[in-house]
Amino acid sequence: MSERRVLALDVGTHTVLASVGRARGGRLELLANRQWFARLGEGVRATGRLAPAAIGRAVAALREARGLAGELGAEIAAVATRACREARNAEDFLRPAAEALGVPVEVVSGEREAALTFRGASSGLIVAGPGLWVDVGGGSTELITARDGVVLGAVSTSLGAVALTEAHLRSDPYSAAELAAAGEAIRAVLAGDVVRPAPAVVAIGGTATTFAAIELGMSSYDGERAHGFRLARERLDGWAARLAALPAAARERVPGLAPERAPVIVAGGLVLAEVLARAGAAEVIVSDRGVRHGVLLDRLGLRG
Repeated sequence: MSERRVLALDVGTHTVLASVGRARGGRLELLANRQWFARLGEGVRATGRLAPAAIGRAVAALREARGLAGELGAEIAAVATRACREARNAEDFLRPAAEALGVPVEVVSGEREAALTFRGASSGLIVAGPGLWVDVGGGSTELITARDGVVLGAVSTSLGAVALTEAHLRSDPYSAAELAAAGEAIRAVLAGDVVRPAPAVVAIGGTATTFAAIELGMSSYDGERAHGFRLARERLDGWAARLAALPAAARERVPGLAPERAPVIVAGGLVLAEVLARAGAAEVIVSDRGVRHGVLLDRLGLRG
């Protein structure tokens, strides 16, 4: 096999995401995608440490990823984000992770994460003029302002779907007081001019793609349908309210919502809805791409 193939891994707070790609005609061609709900950052905001069980789940996912790379003849490039940045014992994961993959996992800064996110998410999307790009993750939310494909500024906030759920949303179903507390926490972080008015908002990550899948009624997830999908703000608000009112067992059965994401989707939806409200946007454009695609573009020497 003469062509160069790369498997890029995004080791996040809630998921481990993998994409395999190659350069074809100067563009990125995706060959395979996988995800594992490893929940590496479970409890890390409260304890400051990665739990042994969470480390075990994530390392097991990386072993499977290495197997996929072997099947497709791909080299491996891996980055880790908020959970490993925050954890005092990140090395307890990074050592076995390197052994499982055969290559080290790079812990990227919030700024580097935002740059990779924008580069990956904007590939295959045309957003003219100024815009706001938001990535609601498990442990953090990145906000990127850009104009005509050029990044003007980026900020990484502490808002994350896993962290918010663990801190505020514990009842089943959630109580009105819990939802109010989560909303207050989100507004406190986004106070002032953290989010500025933007004519276009692009949302990246599992929260955004899940709401697209729910709106489209997907029986199985199709990234091509989600990428570029426009979801009206009123529809997002409606789905977030409906999901918040459901007990956990019912939420897991909603078409388009992966059962493993059901525990944190409401918190993610609250963050995304608040960002849209502050930006004054009537809809959100969904991007199915993100950090791992930015890594692929970097490794393959592609522009987009």
